[in-house]
Formats: sequence, structure tokens, C-alpha cells
Amino acid sequence: MTIVHNPKKPLYSGQVLTLEEDLVIKGDETGGEDRMFQDIRTLDVDKGGNIYVLDEQAANIKVFDGEGHHLRTIGRKGQGPGEFAFPIGVLSTPDQEILVHDMGQRALKFLDQEGNFLRQISIADRFQFSGPRFLGQGRLVGSHLVPAEQPLAELKLFDEALEPAQVLVSLPVRPPPVLNFFAMNSMTGLRWNKLTEDTVVWGDFLEPEYALYVHDAAGRHIRTIRREYDPLQISESDKKALLDKAFNGKPPPPQWDIRMPDSFPPFSGISCDDGGRIFVKTHESYAQEGIGSYDLFDAQGRYAARLTLEVPLMVLKNGFLYTIVEDEAGYREVKRYRMKWARDV
Repeated sequence: MTIVHNPKKPLYSGQVLTLEEDLVIKGDETGGEDRMFQDIRTLDVDKGGNIYVLDEQAANIKVFDGEGHHLRTIGRKGQGPGEFAFPIGVLSTPDQEILVHDMGQRALKFLDQEGNFLRQISIADRFQFSGPRFLGQGRLVGSHLVPAEQPLAELKLFDEALEPAQVLVSLPVRPPPVLNFFAMNSMTGLRWNKLTEDTVVWGDFLEPEYALYVHDAAGRHIRTIRREYDPLQISESDKKALLDKAFNGKPPPPQWDIRMPDSFPPFSGISCDDGGRIFVKTHESYAQEGIGSYDLFDAQGRYAARLTLEVPLMVLKNGFLYTIVEDEAGYREVKRYRMKWARDV
């Protein structure tokens, strides 16, 4: 197991990454409901560059080619095969199937590229399931909460049938009524993502230190990445702004005891590209709407640069960022950006 210890300052200063807008896909009202975007939240891209956009409200997937042309719309609202109750995630699998996470039916549904139903796997016994992501050796990775006297959040390796193969990490869950503000939604500090075809990276932002852990597809802990940092203090005005935003200006539920720490956690999210880079979202720009601050680690785990980006990181493949943004009128649209590196990071 390798330990990479990083100092406070990155290897490179300045903005090492710029985004060049390459493609915009808007909901097409002239094509009827099959082409209109109602409530798009997530997407994925397959090996051929086709873009799969999940529309939660319409309960379907709109498929576009690499030029942005609409190819087909898959699925509809319902309970039957090929229908979705409340879809929250879409993924193109290594076998070029389409996986849909249907939270309404608590199932993972597999379709072919034309939208024909193939099979489904129940996740009814996996509360707050997140994932899966596909690794090598026929393994998948995902996380869920384990109810018990002391509830746990576990990140696991699964086989192709989603049967547990190995627990990578098990963290205590802190349920209500006492809640850390930054762990309100998940009740845990666990953040993770697929790093490469054979590795996964995770971290616990409730830990006092800034640390990331990398495991391979066999479950072996192969790398720890640490970074020295000065905790970012939370002022009284910060606390008020955070609570107002979280509860739309209303008081928190009286049955909850929301605890605001003295400083922000070291990070809030983890994104990865297919080159092994890790983009760790931090809190420096939390008050700037639409701006995200990131620590960039290279494929060796070295702290390479600080990034400030104006679009959310979603899918990072083949040198492109695919994401969903809002236009000036507040309508969501899909954008693709070419990632241009000033340095060989």
C-alpha cells in the first residue's frame, strides 16, 4: 500500500484547466413530449459517444448521438417492464446495456440500447443505495445504509448479480435527532467514486484529516492520499446563510438538533475522469452561486492544482466534460465541454 503525502500548496499555480463549450442540447418542444426536457438531473455517455439523458419527471431517457441529434426516447412512467416509477440514475454498462436506478420500484433495471427490457435486480433490502459502478473482474461497487442498533454506511464490492463480495469500508451513521449539518442528507461523511476501470476512491469528510483511500477491484487497499490543509472557519454569517439555504429561510425541524461545526469539512464530493485524475470538491466558493472549487490530484495521487469551475462536474470521458446546466431562463440543458489542459497533469 502506497501513502502519498501532499503539502498545503499544489504543484502548479494558476488555472491549469479551461473548458471550451463544444455542444449544447436543448429540449426540443417541436418534437413533442418525447424530445422536451421536463426535469433532467443526470446523464451518462457510452463508448460510441452517445448521450443518455435521464428525465425524472417524464420518467424516460432521451438518447442523443455525439452531434446532439435525438436518436430515440426510452421508457415511460409505469410499473411494467421497461417502465419507471421514479428513475434517479442512468448508466451505460461495459456490455453496452442501459442500467436505470428506479428508486420508485427499488430496483436496477437493465435495457438494451433500443430500450427493450432485459432484466432487473431488486435493491429493496439496501436502504439509500448509491451506485453501482462497474469495475473489472466482473465486480461492481456501490454503497448503502445497513440498519442495526448502530446503523452503518458500507461501501461494498458486489458480483454481477449484486450479491455482496467484500466490504471496503464500514462507517457509523449518525441518525437524528442530533445531526452534523454537513451530513444531514446522508447521515454520514462517506463520499466515493469509480477512479479507473479497476479502482475506486473514497473518503470520509467527517474525519479530522484530509484523506482519500484507493482500492482495486479485488478489494485491496492500494493507496492512501493525504493533503495538509488549514481548516476553513465558518463565521456566524456563514452559519446563517447555510441554514437559510438548506431550509429555504425557515427554521430547522424542531425535532432535529442541527450541529454546525466550527470549520467546513475538508471536502464535500469526489469526481474522477477516465485518466485517473481525482477532482475533490471543497468549500472555498460555497457562497458564490454556480462556482465550484476543486483540489485536483493526478493519477499518482499528487496534489497538482486548484481549480475554479463554473459548471458542475458530471461525466468526464475522453477529454470532455458532459454536464447539465440552467440557461438564463432557468431551463436545464445538456452541455459538452472540451477539457483543455495548460499542463500535462
